[in-house]
Amino acid sequence: MDKTTSKIGSLSSNLATFLYLIHDKGIKIQDQSISAICHKIDAESKKLSLSETVELFNRVIPSEVSIDADVLAAFLQENANDNVFRTEDIFDLAKDLITAIEESISSEATFAEAFSWLQERIPQIQSGFEAKSRSGKIHAIRHYEFQQSLPWLARVANRTDSGLVEQWIMVEKVTEVVHCMDPNPWDDIEEEFSYSLNDFMIRWELCGYEALFLGEA
Repeated sequence: MDKTTSKIGSLSSNLATFLYLIHDKGIKIQDQSISAICHKIDAESKKLSLSETVELFNRVIPSEVSIDADVLAAFLQENANDNVFRTEDIFDLAKDLITAIEESISSEATFAEAFSWLQERIPQIQSGFEAKSRSGKIHAIRHYEFQQSLPWLARVANRTDSGLVEQWIMVEKVTEVVHCMDPNPWDDIEEEFSYSLNDFMIRWELCGYEALFLGEA
């Protein structure tokens, strides 16, 4: 996996981002390795990127002054306080998080397997929005969004050259448009996308309205 490879539909990438957001909300993940990586991402995210700082300095330094980027980077590191700059790449930590997930759940896991795996780590995880009607499900989703301010995981049908396939997505907001999150916000490509509400409901219905979300404590 690299920074320019699409992660749309990937179970492990969606799980990694979903779990990190739950961790960020202050909920304990009952998996020591996953929890430790989430804490590392927290710590590194609060630090400055050395390369971005060098780039910023070069933008504000007068054009007639030329300073080698490596020289400037070395100067900043030597003169900065401890823990000012990142010592690990956030994308590499995200890869570690995905690897830790893939060690215990297959990328081809069924919905039931993913539900069981998540519940072992976050007991509050629930499955499905119980309302039977389409309008009832939409109401339940909007209630969840207001209550938790978190995305939820769904499986939807998408058409490929091989026919219809089921893909994992993270749903962020449901209005007349269904906004879906980038499955890996730590890489170099923006992969947020959206469906019309009707299109989403048809695709979701084809997968049995499968959904995983954080329930009340």
